[in-house]
Amino acid sequence: MLLAKARERGGTERVWMKSAIVERESGNTDEERRLLYDGLKRFPSFFKLWLMLGQLEERLSYLERAKEVYESGLKQCSSCVPLWLSLAKMEEKMNGLSKARAVLTMARKKNPESPELWLAAVRAESRHGIEKEADILMAKALQVCPNSGILWAASIEMVLRPQRRTKSMDALKRCNHDPHVIAAIAKLFWHDRNVDKARSWLDRAVTLGPDIGDFWALFCKFELQHGTKETQEDVLKRCIAAEPKYGERWEAVSKAVENSHQPTEAILKKVVVALGKEETSAEARVILQEAYAAIPYSEEIWLAAFKLEFENHEPERARMLLAKARERAGTERVWMKSAIVERESENMHRQGEEGRPPLLASPGSIPAGGMCICLQRVDPGSSSIRFRSQEHARMT
Repeated sequence: MLLAKARERGGTERVWMKSAIVERESGNTDEERRLLYDGLKRFPSFFKLWLMLGQLEERLSYLERAKEVYESGLKQCSSCVPLWLSLAKMEEKMNGLSKARAVLTMARKKNPESPELWLAAVRAESRHGIEKEADILMAKALQVCPNSGILWAASIEMVLRPQRRTKSMDALKRCNHDPHVIAAIAKLFWHDRNVDKARSWLDRAVTLGPDIGDFWALFCKFELQHGTKETQEDVLKRCIAAEPKYGERWEAVSKAVENSHQPTEAILKKVVVALGKEETSAEARVILQEAYAAIPYSEEIWLAAFKLEFENHEPERARMLLAKARERAGTERVWMKSAIVERESENMHRQGEEGRPPLLASPGSIPAGGMCICLQRVDPGSSSIRFRSQEHARMT
């Protein structure tokens, strides 16, 4: 009621954003959509409203419409890095690496010194197994952004283990007080079972970046593995006092609709679990890479690698593995799985883009340099691929 009055009396863009958030948390997608539409009519250059509208379409599996929203937003906010990242992610999901690569290249022309855009480009190549191109991009990124902690931290993790000490020294020369670099080095000590040094460097990371939740989750996970009850409670209390709000993994969990208004302790525990799953998946990838390098014609190994990526919601990487499997171990089951994935992906796309429900009573277009977005009444859809027969269920 108070937000409605605030909107009536000439509310700011933040009032409209908060209003939409309230409706999102209430599960009222129609009203959320209407508020975002009205807010963008009044504040077309406020990028957060574009992001929220695009994310709404993504949650409802309307991927084509989400892409249109991000494109429209960039016509109003051409230098907005989060919008470029969202569009690149959507292009990769819908159309593959080449389209995402083109978006990220254009984004870097608009924002040549954005470490986040360079890192996104590096990761996109790595996800598709193009490690050589990822290395080239990382080298260019460090030339353009020589003092970026997130880039140096990523470069430490990208190089082979024997080279990580040298890369760490280079990173410290440039970013001695960057928490991302400090945390990356702490993980090296952790993996080498140098517990005391790992704890010291993790403590330094959370001291330098107390508002970055990823480091607190990493520290908590470390103490759960190597610490005592006292050290675990100490990290938890310090994290709660710091009230972190940032971090790639932290924000992914804390901003999820189902986690609205969750306390810091609950978010921390969920991020720790997510970190554990990432680590397990990374170890499994290494083993599977060694396996299919040693036995390149094994159907079981290729399908196991595919299943790992599929279950970790990496559809493009899963497709790439199936493509390689068809080349090297093209059994009937490999071809069958490939066809099933494409069939179900097409079904999901049609569900989201062709079977659209009726328009709202008052449709309109958002002023965005000629781009028109129609508002429609929708029902939440599943974002996961479900296989219908028992034979196919073995894939999941």
